Amino acid sequence: MLWPCLLRCAALLCAASVIAAHAGPLPGPRVGGYRGFVDATGTTVQVPLRGLRIVSIAPSLTEEVFSLGAGGQLVGDTIYCIHPNAARRVTKVGSMLQPSLEVIASLHPSLVLATEEGDRAETVEQLRALHIPVYVMGSSNSWSSIARHYEILGQMLGREAQARRVLVRCRAQLSAVAKALRNQPPVTVLFQLSTSPVISVNGQTFISDALRRAGGINVEAGQSMRYPRLSEETVLAQNPDFILLSGDLGAATIASAWRAFSGLRAVRRRQVVGVPAHIFSTPTPFTFAAAVIVAAHRLHPELASRLPAIPVEVSHAD
Repeated sequence: MLWPCLLRCAALLCAASVIAAHAGPLPGPRVGGYRGFVDATGTTVQVPLRGLRIVSIAPSLTEEVFSLGAGGQLVGDTIYCIHPNAARRVTKVGSMLQPSLEVIASLHPSLVLATEEGDRAETVEQLRALHIPVYVMGSSNSWSSIARHYEILGQMLGREAQARRVLVRCRAQLSAVAKALRNQPPVTVLFQLSTSPVISVNGQTFISDALRRAGGINVEAGQSMRYPRLSEETVLAQNPDFILLSGDLGAATIASAWRAFSGLRAVRRRQVVGVPAHIFSTPTPFTFAAAVIVAAHRLHPELASRLPAIPVEVSHAD
């Protein structure tokens, strides 16, 4: 029967397209010692299979390169690339927003790694005008996008096996948190990035995804801006159960400032707490998993014995 056969073929094609859309662009074939990868700008970047010299102008990508065991191929990074410690010894090319084109060119990179969110399009265009290959990683606004980008990086560096091992470990940590929180009612939370003005995050950010997986409801999830500025009146009206403060702000100082607003539920219950800034500002698989674990401990301290332990390297950060 031709008709059932056609239906089965159509179903298979539909399933294949769904899988491809989830996985992102597949790498091209290996041709002449290079392999092509399509980046977030739609540009096909030819990555050499051997003798790779990498410059990273994004701290998250620097960490991921090291985590894949390719730190020896990193010849340049930014002044903000301080994790892991070995990144501090790499030649600095300036900041994310103002990298030195001259320094980058002098390092003769065969690949520059950039991000769509953190690096300027102008910088990418200038580097490409110098015939320097630049791969721009897409937006990392959730666990799924972070994991997908990590897989792509593993492919580019020829470290697919290492990437799979890291992702298996991180997924196991996320599953352990989900199991510990099963049947646990979520709590409302305001995540505070800065003060004067108070800046938070909306639902289209990896921080919001981490809070959700940690048993929290981001009270700013519905905001149109990704990083909304809030008035004190707005926070009072939302009256969250918890306020989580980025460690870079000086949690003790800001918690003291919020105590003036005794009507806030989070203040009355002494649930204005700090979290390490690094893991909540760096979208990698391992920092995301750590952020979920830390947030779960902060938001549900009564479940500490059932939750995965906070990673040692995180407990000493910030």
